[in-house]
Order: sequence, then C-alpha cells, then structure tokens
Amino acid sequence: LWLDLMSEKKPVMINRPGDLNQRSEVITLPFAREMTVPVVVGNQVVAIVQVQDKRSDYDEADVRQLSLLMDGIWKLTERQLMLIKLHESQARLLAAVENLPFEFWMQDHEGRYILQNQISMKYWGNLIGKRNDQVDLEPTVLDIWNTNNKQAMSGEIVRMELSYPGREALGFFYTQVIPIRDRGEVRGILGINLEINELKQRERELQAMVNTASALRSTSRQEDLIPVVLDQVIDLLQVESAVYFREGPYPGMVQVILGRGHWASRTGTSFSSQGVTHAVLSTGQLYKSDNLKDEYDLGIPFTLGHLTGGVCVPLIAESQTIGGIWAASYRSILENQVHLLVAIADMAANAVHRANLNQQTEQHLQRLTALRSIDLAISSSLDVRVTLNILLTQIRLQLEVDAADVLLYSPFTQSLAFSAGKGDISNRMKVTRLQLGEGLAGQVALERTYKFIPNLQNLDDAMFGALPFVHEGFTSYVALPLVAKGEIKGVLELFHRSQLAPSSDWFEFLQALSSQAAIAIDNAELFDQLQRTNIGLTLAYDATIEGWSRAL
Repeated sequence: LWLDLMSEKKPVMINRPGDLNQRSEVITLPFAREMTVPVVVGNQVVAIVQVQDKRSDYDEADVRQLSLLMDGIWKLTERQLMLIKLHESQARLLAAVENLPFEFWMQDHEGRYILQNQISMKYWGNLIGKRNDQVDLEPTVLDIWNTNNKQAMSGEIVRMELSYPGREALGFFYTQVIPIRDRGEVRGILGINLEINELKQRERELQAMVNTASALRSTSRQEDLIPVVLDQVIDLLQVESAVYFREGPYPGMVQVILGRGHWASRTGTSFSSQGVTHAVLSTGQLYKSDNLKDEYDLGIPFTLGHLTGGVCVPLIAESQTIGGIWAASYRSILENQVHLLVAIADMAANAVHRANLNQQTEQHLQRLTALRSIDLAISSSLDVRVTLNILLTQIRLQLEVDAADVLLYSPFTQSLAFSAGKGDISNRMKVTRLQLGEGLAGQVALERTYKFIPNLQNLDDAMFGALPFVHEGFTSYVALPLVAKGEIKGVLELFHRSQLAPSSDWFEFLQALSSQAAIAIDNAELFDQLQRTNIGLTLAYDATIEGWSRAL
C-alpha cells in the first residue's frame, strides 16, 4: 500500500476491509478505518502520515485537513532542520576561525566587531560589539585601523606589512582587510593579521648575507676583511663583544687578530690555547653557552663583566681550521643567531683563505722581483757595499723587520766588522767588531749555523749585557752565516722590536738572500784579489823591464 502511495503520490482511504482485496490477497486489519496521506515537497514524497479508527468514514475533507496540517508541520520541521544545519555551520565556522594560526576578525557595515578569534583577543582584548572609537588602544594603532577600514569599506582590498607604533615588541605583521559584498554592496569587512617576525628575520639574514658577501668581495686583503666580518657580527647578531682569533706564532698559543665591542682592547694579544677555544680550533666544532660565568674552562682571558651568552665558531676552509670567532652578549645567544654566525663564518673563512692565497701570490712575486733586482746588482756592480745596501733594503721590505746589517769576516784578523746596515742601526752598532766565537754573530760565524732568538730577554744576563744592540729596544734576533765555496764570508743579522713568528717560507727566502749576499761578497773579494794580482804583475813587469834595461 505504501509503495503504491509513494509512486502515485495520492492519499488512500480505507473505510471497510474489502478495500484491500485489490492486491489479490485478503488482509485482515486490526482496525476498521484508515487514511494515509503523503507529504509531497517539490514533486517528491518526503513523509507519510497515517491515521486510523475514525468513528465515521474518512472523506476528502479529512484528506484536505490532514494534508494542510502536515504541510504546516513539515514546514516547521524543515525550518528546524535548517536552523540545526545553520548552527552546525556556524559552529564549524567558529571552530575554523579559532584554529587559525593568525588574527581574524569581522566588522559589520557600522564598524562593530561581530567576530574575533582568541589570537586577536590576546593582542587587543575583546572587541566584540565595539567600534574602533570605543576601543581603548594607542591612537597610532587606531589611526592605522581606521585608515585600512575606510579603504576596505570603499571596496578595495588592503594588503600591507607593518609594525604597530607603540607596540614594536609585537614585531611585524602582514595585514589584509577585505570587503564583504552582498549583491554588489559592501556589508562589512573581514581582516587577518599574520605575524611575520620569522619571515622578517629570514629577510634580514638574507640581506645580511648579501651585504657581508658584497663587503668581502670588495677587498682582497685579510687586514681589511676581518673588520668587515666583526662589524657584521656585532650588527646582525646584536651582540656586545666579538673577536677574531687564530693559532698563534708558537705551539699552544692563540692570537687575537682583532676585537670589537668590550673586547676591542684584546686586539693583538696572545694567550695559551686551552679549554673551549683550543677545542674549537682542534675539532672544528662550534661551542655555545648561555652562562659564560659558570664555564670554568673557556680558554679566553677576557673580562666577561655582564656578558652572559656566548658562542665560538671555527673558520674552516678546504677542511682546515684557519681561525675562529667568539661572540658574546648580555643575553642568551638564540639558535637563529648561531645559524647566522655560522653562515658569516663560512663566508669569512672562504674570503680569508682567498685573501691569504692572493697575499701569498703577491708576496712570492715581490720576492722573485727582489731576488731579480739583487741579481742585477751583483752582475752590474763590483762594489760590495752597493750590493749589500740593495740586499738589506729588500730584506727590510720583504721580511718586514726593523733593522738588518752585514758583518764581514776578515780571515787575517779572524774577526767580524760592520760593513752595511739598514733601518734602526745605531752608531754603536756601526762600530761593531767581534772575534770569531764572540757574541751571537761570532758564534754563528764559528758554528756556521743560524740563530733565531724570539725574545732576547730570555738570554742570560751576561750574554744579554754584552750585545752591541742591547740598548736599542730590539726583541727578536735572527743571524745567518754567509758562506761561499765552503768559506765564511760574514754574518747577516736581522732585528725586530716585537716578537717575530716567522714561517718556513720566510726562512727559505732569508736563506736565498743570504746565499746571494755570500756570492756578492765572494765576487767582490775575487775582483779585489784580481786587482791586487794585476797590480802586482804590473809592478813585477815594470821591475823586470827596469832590471833588463840596467843590465843592457
């Protein structure tokens, strides 16, 4: 019966049992009368209602009355279902808004806030039901809001990055204010405020990398690179102190090349390589501390004062640690600051390595030029003093020492005497005369081995007091024997007022210069001997002629 009703969409009235025999079967009903009416909405049966056991027969009036009643009930039911769906939709919308990871709000056409999520409330308080002129916030903030809202209410979409004046601690935001349109008219606005502090930090880091790379490319000298690197570290990391260091001239020592901030006074100092600093140089691993004062083995003899956070990173180029950077701050060093410092250190390492290679190339070229000029002097002049003056000038320039001189050896007196000097040579040094084995130069000539004394103060008092240059303020001393054809020709001496830390290249170049000096002296001696021999032969020839003339 219901299937027929669903397909025909017509009411069915049963006032006597015989009405059911139309399906070729007799059904005994427990009631006398029944009326079934479909509820049709849009040509579709959405419900069926059935009534039974009326005292009198059902008729068309009953059908109309029940149909009208059910139409009303269905409309109420449908409205209730729509309200339920609306509430569910609103709940989903509110849940979505509350789960947004940024500020979200809506205002009606009068500017009243009708929706605001918790993130927005955290920053600005509860604004629901209020207009901007009813909000107790900074005037500078409200001015920005009013300007954006006015522009959005005019139908434009507002997009901008900003930092709210008076609330700079909140950082940077990306704001969008969008008009809500209904049938072509603006009925309100919605807005978002997306925090972009991390993005801005990445932009600053990227710009810092660009600036650092540009600054490092603009110079090829290590002396100019280091200040650029430390200035970038101080500026970008917002730290109070920074130093650039590398292994010192002697084993177990660390040398501070340059300091900035509170550690600027440490520039040029050296200290024992121990603790954390030594570990960073030897392992190539960075070190970070949030409380420097609690670290007992930092390996830096620096005054910490109020410095709390610190990080030490190595400079590694071609798998070799060529130095390091210490940075310290009154605050803890954040991870993003560490990443930025590592990036700067990587660029600095490559730049310093490139500068070192460039400097070494230029130095080798200059030294080759110096050797060539000395060769020309030896080949073009037989005056040993001219050659020695050129040689000593090149020594001072190329080896960067304060003074240099040459003591010539006399085999007849077996003594050394001052012959030529350049730099801070005093009158007392110019009258130096030493016996073979006397003083430092005499020992070098006797033993035919070089001497390198980094600090003359380490000599015993008797030896130090006997030096002819004791009052000249020199700290380091180098002396090499000048040997040609197995014979001692003299001694080459170098003096410097600060402690020298020569490399193997430095010594190799000095050996080459000393060999040329010995050759120049030997050539001059050979020429002198030839001259004396020639004069002797001339005198002997004249005497022979004179004797023959007398005999004849």
